[in-house]
Amino acid sequence: MKHSSLFLGCCISLCILSGCNNDSSIVFDGCSLTSKPELPIIQPNNEKTGIWMDACNGVTTSNQFLDFNHKDTITLTGWAIDQNNNTNLENIILKVGSSYIKANYGISRNDVKDALGCDNGNVGFSFSFSKNLLQDQSGFIVDHIELFQITKNAQCYEPIRYDLIKEPEIPTNKPVHERSEEITNGGIYIDSYSNGSRDSLYIKEIENKGMITISGWAIDTEVKSRLFDIFLKIGSHVLSAQTTERPDVQEAYGIDDSMLGMTFEIPTYMFKNENGEYINQLEIISVDKSNQFLYTPKVYYLVYE
Repeated sequence: MKHSSLFLGCCISLCILSGCNNDSSIVFDGCSLTSKPELPIIQPNNEKTGIWMDACNGVTTSNQFLDFNHKDTITLTGWAIDQNNNTNLENIILKVGSSYIKANYGISRNDVKDALGCDNGNVGFSFSFSKNLLQDQSGFIVDHIELFQITKNAQCYEPIRYDLIKEPEIPTNKPVHERSEEITNGGIYIDSYSNGSRDSLYIKEIENKGMITISGWAIDTEVKSRLFDIFLKIGSHVLSAQTTERPDVQEAYGIDDSMLGMTFEIPTYMFKNENGEYINQLEIISVDKSNQFLYTPKVYYLVYE
């Protein structure tokens, strides 16, 4: 299976359409439920791009990660071609949990036709479905989706996997305490992109990246210990920190725990708002060791170079 490090509409008489159940309560806008495609798997010509996910709920995805949070209806849009034959496909099927959805495929995309020299420009697709499909029969939220490209000669390209971004919720019901300035930068410091600054990050060539990795360290300034949780908020998006070892910080502050480092993997589309404008700041929000209160956010201003 191809994996996107993140991170198909004609009527046909193939077994992939058997048992189709049009349930208008969970799929919308020309999509329909279907069954798993049981077809010969073929490998793509990797010299060409055969499928591209443009947007999730209108937000550019960078074709890597999909952000399904806080929406009742999920809409995915993009384009796909039979890249081995440089023509349009028969269909596209999306696997979400245990459900299979047939796309609204055949939307005019003359930009793709002109760019790739396709015979037919009707290669756009959209999927629209209820967020309820993201929960499987055991109640777990799925962590990825898969796309199956069905050719006109009844073959299927190797499915492509997209990882889903699940944003946490900041516990805003907790009281807020001031961070002690006795510790450097109030106990929160970002090493990467800071150029030595304590309140600004300098992001270079963001248009050429799919992901920005921001790393540093954070400690509970009240009891000089590791924190219970750390969040990064940028625009309307929230991410949880990955904790890492920082023995240098442990030694510097005499803390009995080395897991004081924090890393955030931020998809570059999160740096823009809904109007496509670059966001000018982010916040690091931390929960104290005892999980009783939040510290005041540490604001970093974003400078794009």
